[in-house]
Amino acid sequence: MKIFVASDLTFRSERALSRALELGRQFGGEVTVAHVVDADLADEVRDHALSWAETALKRECQRLVGPGLPKLVVQAVAGKPRRDIIRLAHEARADLMVLGIHDQTRDGAYRFADTTAGHLLKESYLPVLLVREAVEKPYRSVVIGVDFSVCSKRAIRRAVALAPDARITLVHAFQVPFRGRFGSEEFVSEVRYNERLEFDAALAEEMDWLVQRVIATGPQPGAVEKVLREGAPGEVLRAECARIGADLVAVGTHGTTGLTRAIWGSVAEDILNVPPCDVLAVPGL
Repeated sequence: MKIFVASDLTFRSERALSRALELGRQFGGEVTVAHVVDADLADEVRDHALSWAETALKRECQRLVGPGLPKLVVQAVAGKPRRDIIRLAHEARADLMVLGIHDQTRDGAYRFADTTAGHLLKESYLPVLLVREAVEKPYRSVVIGVDFSVCSKRAIRRAVALAPDARITLVHAFQVPFRGRFGSEEFVSEVRYNERLEFDAALAEEMDWLVQRVIATGPQPGAVEKVLREGAPGEVLRAECARIGADLVAVGTHGTTGLTRAIWGSVAEDILNVPPCDVLAVPGL
């Protein structure tokens, strides 16, 4: 696995770098670490910033690495972060981009989509791992959002590959349409009951098929759980992360059909605005 991690030399990037190095050790891959200095700085200032950034990155890597050092490539380049980080990741032939999550999104200061990480996620075709937590060990408990689209199936494959020894919880959330127009609570209950009778068997069958596909990739049968729950997808995923103490949640960034896009297209951003843990965002085709 080739891993690319972008650093802005802050503590959040330190956590991203630490996770990238841990994954590099875990999978024996190459890790490219890059920092982009503003190309519009005066020449003398820019040259000094480049030299300092490269030295700082190398020092930070040396501090964080332990046994089983992965192959490292350290880069400090002049350019524009929102443009050149993606270019550098593609030039490195990366399989995964690792970024830090801005803590300000937790407090509602601004949306994740407005951050540099949000822009990179939108523009890149690579899976992006956004790191919130300090790294203590490989991922052990993973929640994966499922909507039965090609996009969510890609998210499952990527998440299982990233955390092969973790407990996997596949989560599908559904909502009763037009609930507010049904009228009496008795009628709502009847509709809910009939709706569950009609769809539960089909959903369970689809989830059982996905569980078997996941088990076929390596995890033990007892390590894979399925959850079907009514509610908004983002809220359900966040609740499941809290219930099992997940250290990673994986979502597709958009679906492949109109309905899927409408329901699940905003889930990744919803989760990333207030991330419950590290987030793996996998783009659709």
